Amino acid sequence: MKLSRPFSQRVASALWGVSLVWLVAGCGGPLRPVTVPVTGRVTYHNEPVSGAHLDFLCEGKPMATATTDAEGRFKLGTFDRTDGAVPGLHKIAITKREKIVDPAKPDDPYGVMRELLPSRYGMTQTSGLSAEIVKGKINDVPLDLTE
Repeated sequence: MKLSRPFSQRVASALWGVSLVWLVAGCGGPLRPVTVPVTGRVTYHNEPVSGAHLDFLCEGKPMATATTDAEGRFKLGTFDRTDGAVPGLHKIAITKREKIVDPAKPDDPYGVMRELLPSRYGMTQTSGLSAEIVKGKINDVPLDLTE
């Protein structure tokens, strides 16, 4: 006499198998786009901008981000902190904010943020900044901001 597993166990086993395949394929598998190293430096009025946040957006591709160091230098990251960006034409947004502390509420974790760079740089649509990221090339992107 052959014993068969209940239908619910067969369904659970099938779903577990499909989930395992999906998990392995989705975690850095062959579907992840190639990234290339991208470095650069942000200056404003010829002075390095430290602590600025950068977004590099290429239509239809994952966004790359970075934060500048004390000398205004950055290394982009898409899937990891410094793995670079997907090749293509990227529009760029840059922001640098500081928290304004209300003396009446010095422990307020939210406060008000003040932008320290001209506001046009904060959006890719208005910044006027772009960079072509190319595989096999040294991608060093100097960003000299003005008023």
